[in-house]
Amino acid sequence: MTLLYLDTSAFARLYTLEPDHQAVATALAAAEGGIAHVITYVELHSALAGRRQRKAISGRAYQAALRDVARDWPTIRHVGIDEQLLQDAAALAGAHHLRAYDAVHLAAAQAVAPLGVQFMTFDLRLRAVAEQVLPGAVWQA
Repeated sequence: MTLLYLDTSAFARLYTLEPDHQAVATALAAAEGGIAHVITYVELHSALAGRRQRKAISGRAYQAALRDVARDWPTIRHVGIDEQLLQDAAALAGAHHLRAYDAVHLAAAQAVAPLGVQFMTFDLRLRAVAEQVLPGAVWQA
């Protein structure tokens, strides 16, 4: 079984017509399911609001994206936060100079890696670190 772990940069592409939108949708459809850390819900709303503020998406597209997120979020498996995940994320942040939530996403993907996971991100820095700590488990376009 292979689950597709989507960080926020990947998840947001499901709801916008950004480059790689179709690649994300295709990869998710081909996987046994999607999985994301619970913080992705907040980050996704923030990312969509930012796109709306920058006029990268229209008000209508923003409202449609919010409706679609509300519909889809319950269908995605969620990784919760616990003390071990916090410790693992802190270690990744320190060792690899990651931003806080990037470290949380990577620690969450590591935690569920035994289930069979492909880690999807469009953040080049996070992808480079993920290739080191999750060798062979990072989605490639």
